[in-house]
Amino acid sequence: NGATLYEFEITDLTTNAVNVQSRTTMALVINTVVPAMQNNRQYSIRVRATISGVVGTYGNACIIGFASGSREGMAEGNEINTQGFDTNVTMLKIMLYPNPFSNTASYMIQSAKNENIQLQIIDIFGKVVVEKNVTSNENMLIGEGLAKGNYFIKAINATGEQAGFRMVKAE
Repeated sequence: NGATLYEFEITDLTTNAVNVQSRTTMALVINTVVPAMQNNRQYSIRVRATISGVVGTYGNACIIGFASGSREGMAEGNEINTQGFDTNVTMLKIMLYPNPFSNTASYMIQSAKNENIQLQIIDIFGKVVVEKNVTSNENMLIGEGLAKGNYFIKAINATGEQAGFRMVKAE
C-alpha cells in the first residue's frame, strides 16, 4: 500500500544480462518489456517498491520462460545494458513437481548459469540418503527407491551457495 514506483529486475538466465524496468503500477505486462524477452529462454524477475520516497529491497525471484512462438509479433531486442549491475549473482532455486509424489517427481535446480551442483536428499533423521552431482537448469527425475516419508532436498554450488526444499513421497 502507498507505493509510488515499482522496479522490476529482469535477469536473462542464459546470458546473465540484467534489465531494470520501472512502473507506477504493480503489474508488469510482459509484452511491454523493452528490450523484448526472447523465446526459449528463462528469466528471473524480482520486484521492489518505493513508498514515501524509501526504496525497499528486492523480494524473492520468480522464474518465467517462453516457449517458441509464444512471443510472435514482438520485435527483436537490442543488447541489454548491464553497466553498474553484478551479473555474476547465481541465485539457486529448486523446483519439484508433483509434491507430494508417489513414485518419482520431476525437479530442476535453477541457477543463473549452468553449473555443477551437489545434490543431497536428507531424511527426517538428518541422514543423507542420496548424494550425487548434477547440472543446474536441467529437468531430472527423483524419488525412485526412496521409502515413503518426508525428505529435504538440498543443492550446493561450487561457491557454497545453497538452496533447500521439502519433499514428500506419499507411497
